[in-house]
Amino acid sequence: MVLLFVSLFWSAKATHVVGGEIMYKAINPSTNLYEVTLKLYIDCENGTFGAIQLDTTAFIGIYDGGNYSLISDYEIKRTGPVRLNKVNYKCVKPPTGICVDEYIYSFRTIIDPGTSGKIISYQRCCRNKTINNLLNVESSGITIWTSIPPTGTTNNSAVFENLPPNYVCLNAPFSMDHSATDIDGDSLVYSLTAPYLGGIPSDAKPEPSFATQPPYNNVAWRSPYSANYQMGGAPGLYINPSSGEVSITPNTEGQFVVGITVKEYRNGQLVGETRRDYQINVIECVFDIVADYTIDGGTAVAGRYTFECRDTVFFKNRSYSKEPATYFWDFGDPTTTDDTSSLENPFWVYPGNGDYDVTLTVKSSICEDDYQYGVRIRSSKPFELGPDLVFCDEFTQRLSTEAPDAITTLWNTGETSFTINAKDTGTYSVTISYGNCSYADTVHLAYNFLPPFEIPKDSLFCEVVDMIIDVGVSGLNYQWSTSLADTNQSVRVTEAGTYTVYVDNGDCYEQQSIRLWQASSPLVEDTFYCGEFDHPVSVGSFEEGEYLWSNNSTNQATSYTTGGNHWVQVKQRHCISIDSFFILNPVINLELGPDEHFCDFVNKELDAGEDGVTFDWSSDQSDRVITAIAPGIYSVVVTDQYGCTAEDTITLTMSNSPTFELGDDTTICLRSPTTLEAPEGYTAYEWNTGQLERAIIVEQQGEYIATITDGFGCTGTDTLFVTVDPDALPNDLYIANAFSPNADNLNDLFPFQEVITQPGYYVAIFSRWGEKVFDSRTSDSQNWDGFYKGEKVPNQTFIYYIYFRGCDGNARTKKGTVNPLY
Repeated sequence: MVLLFVSLFWSAKATHVVGGEIMYKAINPSTNLYEVTLKLYIDCENGTFGAIQLDTTAFIGIYDGGNYSLISDYEIKRTGPVRLNKVNYKCVKPPTGICVDEYIYSFRTIIDPGTSGKIISYQRCCRNKTINNLLNVESSGITIWTSIPPTGTTNNSAVFENLPPNYVCLNAPFSMDHSATDIDGDSLVYSLTAPYLGGIPSDAKPEPSFATQPPYNNVAWRSPYSANYQMGGAPGLYINPSSGEVSITPNTEGQFVVGITVKEYRNGQLVGETRRDYQINVIECVFDIVADYTIDGGTAVAGRYTFECRDTVFFKNRSYSKEPATYFWDFGDPTTTDDTSSLENPFWVYPGNGDYDVTLTVKSSICEDDYQYGVRIRSSKPFELGPDLVFCDEFTQRLSTEAPDAITTLWNTGETSFTINAKDTGTYSVTISYGNCSYADTVHLAYNFLPPFEIPKDSLFCEVVDMIIDVGVSGLNYQWSTSLADTNQSVRVTEAGTYTVYVDNGDCYEQQSIRLWQASSPLVEDTFYCGEFDHPVSVGSFEEGEYLWSNNSTNQATSYTTGGNHWVQVKQRHCISIDSFFILNPVINLELGPDEHFCDFVNKELDAGEDGVTFDWSSDQSDRVITAIAPGIYSVVVTDQYGCTAEDTITLTMSNSPTFELGDDTTICLRSPTTLEAPEGYTAYEWNTGQLERAIIVEQQGEYIATITDGFGCTGTDTLFVTVDPDALPNDLYIANAFSPNADNLNDLFPFQEVITQPGYYVAIFSRWGEKVFDSRTSDSQNWDGFYKGEKVPNQTFIYYIYFRGCDGNARTKKGTVNPLY
């Protein structure tokens, strides 16, 4: 739940809060747009708008309802004030010195109800110091809130139709319509509730420096006041839970804080509530006329007088009139139209138990006033607990006076509610009171347990039914369902069926039943199929059946795709039944093989198999085996001894093998790679070197054979011989710029790892200072191993000079640098 909190700025001079309420309206439920309205009632100064410059701005904060953390806040401006000046009495002289203004703060915002809903709350300080019914008035303050239900329940606040009174008169009956309207059509229930504490004044501000987080505490009542006794009065403060009508005849002058809540119910579920916190000023008033009455010995409870146990009511007129007056009584008796009187203090005899509304109208030459209040008649006992009861088992018995309107209810158990749940045997008595009228009743609860018994459990017979069913307990009354004559403790039955026995001890009875039944046997018919099949088979439903088929299925239905002997087993408890069945399915094994392609010529033996009796080939042959020597489509129909047939087809195709040429044999120079290429457009290539590319690069002397494969798998081959001239090196000789003379047989020598046999070829190596460190002409090795004078040279740059003859026959040299790496 998220709380929406309102905090107001405070100007230089304090005013006192009289009350207020908060409401909301769902403007656009799909976008969570809400309109929030705060109504605040403030004391005004000296009968003027003295507080008009105060409470002009409100800051509203939104709090999370789960952890009450602040989510966001808003600043809003007020409208008003509007002076409350409604006169709630017909014949009163309007008093002076009572002044209340209404301020309205309204704004629209997006509020996501979420999964916990929202609470919209207003908090402020500074109630009047002279309030009669609260303790610690100066630090009480005020908090008013309402709630938005979680997402999924769109709701609008119930709105009170009328403004609260700015005063009520001492010792004068007061009533007002305090009902609300609800645009959702929810059911509304009204009640008196405790107001909530609010802010404490600080630095001349009416709001806390920081809004306190919910939840909030109720106000502290001054004795003898409470949430159910907020103002005293005779009759006291009462709100009709259905109509919202508020009534009281106050008998104490002063200021009283009251709380009223209207709750909204939808399909029996609470969806919202609106609270009004308001200060009622009780003052001495000057009347021209006041209609009022009471009943001697009567007690006002829930809007009605209750009194003695009789039908006759004596009314005591306590009306006031400045001028001579006449009286007219309507006693609210629905059984007659003559239930009226013009006496000052009349009586009326009512027809019996009931609730009646009595109206007194007082009229003078100046004014006319009327007063209506209820009378509750309970001249006869309004309830019965019922007859004594005997129970056959552990019990919880609801005992009720059906009189929730009684002033007091007292059971001999000490309970005081009009309904109790009795769980023990014994005598229960209750006394209810309507003022001076009391009624009592008694009921006795006892046990007469039926001895426990148990007939045998349901039984399954694999073959013949024959059983004696015995209750097992003697001395009781028995009746079997087999016959009215079967009243013994046991009975013998020889047929399947359900049998019931009724057993009683005079007070309590119990019936038990047993079912006797016979096992059933499965039956599956044999069948016949040609070729492949999927044979569905079912044994139907067997009570408590467990199924097992020869294909390991455990369902009541399965299917078979193979012929031969099969079986099904059905187990019902301890009874097992088996049936076997045969599926005849002669199989013709016919497989001519996959389609096949031939290169250059066709020669294929086709065999139709040994399962047939006749063979019908598409080539008009009738032998089991034929030889195909031409491409084409060959099909055969084979028929066996049962008349079953099978058919197969094979396609034989043919193409010529591919031919190609790699070219003439060739000669290359030493270390001069050349590329050999097969023609493009074939699916596979393979060289006798193991390579599978269309083109390969070679530099070794030898014979190279290429095999190509076309899309049909046909192959062609060609050969080329490559000769290497050992006395010729490439014109552009590649020399590495580093080698690693670390004796790992990888790049240990420079410039080559092999010996060059070319006449006149040599290599010379020089240091950076021109010192010759190697010369193949004077060395035992043609390639340098990185040593000089028996020691490994350091890792630095050396200069090389190579003399050689190129492929073109011309002498060439190669210079550069090389670095030994270790």
